Amino acid sequence: MAAGRELLSQAEYARHRGVSRQYISRLAKAGVLVMRGGKVDVAASDAVLDDRPEKVSEAATSAPGEAGGQTTTYAQAKLAPQLAAVSELGAVRELLDAEIEGILKGLQDDIRYRRP
Repeated sequence: MAAGRELLSQAEYARHRGVSRQYISRLAKAGVLVMRGGKVDVAASDAVLDDRPEKVSEAATSAPGEAGGQTTTYAQAKLAPQLAAVSELGAVRELLDAEIEGILKGLQDDIRYRRP
């Protein structure tokens, strides 16, 4: 972690953003917020949320990609800058593990709630 990074609890971050604690909790569980040891990385999470054109739901949203009309999910688009900002192997692994876990949970929910 870079020196001088401000880390807040989810409740403190909710006050910082002027939103409910429950909303921040949903964002954290969905993997939208940049977390460091259970705390919210304020600068990185603000950058992610400020760059977001619409409210974040539990499911990943899609936007048209630039290459060949492919779509890129929001989760895919936000992961690259996070990884680029991290130089420690353990931190990179933690980010990737959290991202993979979030994707798998989303797939699990899709399968569980999909009715034929």
